[in-house]
Amino acid sequence: MQDIFRPDAEEADKLKQNFTSQCAQAGKVISDADVILLVTGAGFSADSGLAVYGDVAKVKAYQDRGLDYRDICQPEWLDSHPGLYYGFWGQCFNDYRENRPHEGYHIIARWRDGKNRNDVAGDMRSLVEAEREGSAVRMYECEQSEPYSCEGIAGAFFCFTSNIDAHSFDVFQACEIRECHGNVEIWQCSDWDCGGRHRLWRAPLDCRFHVNSENMLAPPDVDSDDSDSLKATSKTKIGADVARASVGHTFGSARLDPLKLYGLVTK
Repeated sequence: MQDIFRPDAEEADKLKQNFTSQCAQAGKVISDADVILLVTGAGFSADSGLAVYGDVAKVKAYQDRGLDYRDICQPEWLDSHPGLYYGFWGQCFNDYRENRPHEGYHIIARWRDGKNRNDVAGDMRSLVEAEREGSAVRMYECEQSEPYSCEGIAGAFFCFTSNIDAHSFDVFQACEIRECHGNVEIWQCSDWDCGGRHRLWRAPLDCRFHVNSENMLAPPDVDSDDSDSLKATSKTKIGADVARASVGHTFGSARLDPLKLYGLVTK
């Protein structure tokens, strides 16, 4: 079945032959635009050294179990095999924190800064401010349900992403970002007694999951005394590792200014 978002072989060949002119045309469109809407998915994170969905589970431990990405990304593992669940997501968490957003983020941020100096950006902010003033109660109720505060108003730039690595927050403002899948920085308590907005919280800044690099498990029955270990539940702690583990492949540069995530709760 042909992927409607991918060119067929003939179209791909034509695009490659005219690559320079296509880039020039795209550049002109961006330059002439009043507003930039950036829509990103897993491919956008690849240049940061992070595995795309097709590769993230290409690890021997998962292949030996006959598991691919879709198999692992099932919430049932949290109950039936928490070691597998936290081994996978915990290692994703580690990889996302350790790899720096690539230069493309900063290039787009410079485009954003240019667009935000035009009159359209000011007009858009004014419209949003007027909308907020007319629905103050509704806005207050929405803000109470968020795990972090979001200050400011987006102007002529907005990012909509399915990526869960939270790298967009390292470069863009929180008010400019909307995530359809959330991110690994925000966790939800499994205890319903937590109640309210406090059921959503941010992982500690010094947190790192311990994952066995041979079987990619975070054993639920192994206690850890490390201060940077994150409790999985009130009864479960992340297990100790025997060597450096990695989900899929990572080759990016170390994150220099990580986890800016404006206003996020850190406890």
